[in-house]
Amino acid sequence: MRKLLLAAVLILAACQEATPWRNIEPPDGSFTAKMPGVRLFERKGPTTVTWTGMAGHTQCMIQEFRDPQYTAAKAEETLRHYGDPRSADIDGKLVESGVVQSGPYTGKSVRIEGVVTAARTPVVYLSRVFVADGRLYILSANGKPGELNTAIADEFFQSFQLKK
Repeated sequence: MRKLLLAAVLILAACQEATPWRNIEPPDGSFTAKMPGVRLFERKGPTTVTWTGMAGHTQCMIQEFRDPQYTAAKAEETLRHYGDPRSADIDGKLVESGVVQSGPYTGKSVRIEGVVTAARTPVVYLSRVFVADGRLYILSANGKPGELNTAIADEFFQSFQLKK
């Protein structure tokens, strides 16, 4: 029985691969980050860029919004109401909120739990938001309750460094 249990543990360990990470840095050098997953998806719009990576059941995303109205000097005012679940298309509640730092920039962290409004899928949504001059960054990691890998989310959030 012990040999069977040991064999099962060894097989399970061999099947679990470490999460691959990809370093990203936009051409303007405004930030650096690590995104989890084998594939990295990038979507560009006229004033936005979104990078998305997946690791198991955990989706990580960086959204960059460019607009001269965003200024680091007005970050507190800009972020005052950030964390409303409806703004993330979630029918749920703000469970946790705090202050975070990335380089010289102060931001806000939130944890929202509920269901995605359109799909009615349960979700845990973790997010960090930062305001720099001319840019707003929203970092998020989300997944179903019990499936969200918080170690992946933490490594993703800690890897993000605003440079300018």
